[in-house]
Amino acid sequence: MGFSEGLTAVQTDAGWGFIDTAGAPVIKPQFDDVYDGGFHEGSIAAKLGGEWGYSDKTGKFFIKPRFYQAEPFGDGVAKVAEGGALLSTWGCINRSGESVVCTPGHLLGASQVPRR
Repeated sequence: MGFSEGLTAVQTDAGWGFIDTAGAPVIKPQFDDVYDGGFHEGSIAAKLGGEWGYSDKTGKFFIKPRFYQAEPFGDGVAKVAEGGALLSTWGCINRSGESVVCTPGHLLGASQVPRR
């Protein structure tokens, strides 16, 4: 993963965190996993306790982990899956975590599902 919005992910025994372009820690390692495309719109999809949510650049979740899968925000909307591997239901949320109507581009566009 390269730098996005001035940050890149680093993995330690404590989990995934982020450093800035000078190598200084910005978000302490705390996540089980992070979206491998980096930050988008000031946020990153991050996994904690087996579920995905959205963290800001301080490492605080503004949408608590509750999703089976989560993709990055684009135009203020993110594609998320609830359920499990066999019974996933995809939909879209806004930055408040509220369900919103997905446009065809959100649901039919190229998937950016986290790789880990």
